[in-house]
Amino acid sequence: MAGSARLGLALVVTCLISCGGESASAPQDLIVESADPELAQALHGELDKRQIANTYDGNTIVRYARLDYDRVQSIIREVHSRDLPEGRTVSLREQDRLRVSQQFDKAQVHYQVKVRHGKTWIVWEEQDDAAAEKIIAAVVGRASDGGPVAK
Repeated sequence: MAGSARLGLALVVTCLISCGGESASAPQDLIVESADPELAQALHGELDKRQIANTYDGNTIVRYARLDYDRVQSIIREVHSRDLPEGRTVSLREQDRLRVSQQFDKAQVHYQVKVRHGKTWIVWEEQDDAAAEKIIAAVVGRASDGGPVAK
């Protein structure tokens, strides 16, 4: 069966793909296709670091052996949590994002702007969490998680 899965914030599903021309009883590889080459490269690096055999197409596709499925799924979740760490990211309208970025620069908050899955995210460093939350609340009137601002 040919198919792929996109690395996403939602549940990642990996599909089986047949190894070229081999019989149905032959081993099959699994493939992960990322919507973002940076995430595919990060996954490839983590698999190499943990000595899990894989091939990387240099762009968006990583293949690995079916027997490593559970380990790879766990690593995919780790890669995602580092890329867009829960509690240290926010996606805002463009005008708010620009205002927050300007305030982060003034306050020397370390951050990155990332485009993932059709949305633009601001991701800040853990040591800047309190300052980042204060700035976001002042600019948009809510906490980064969308909840009310703590008093």
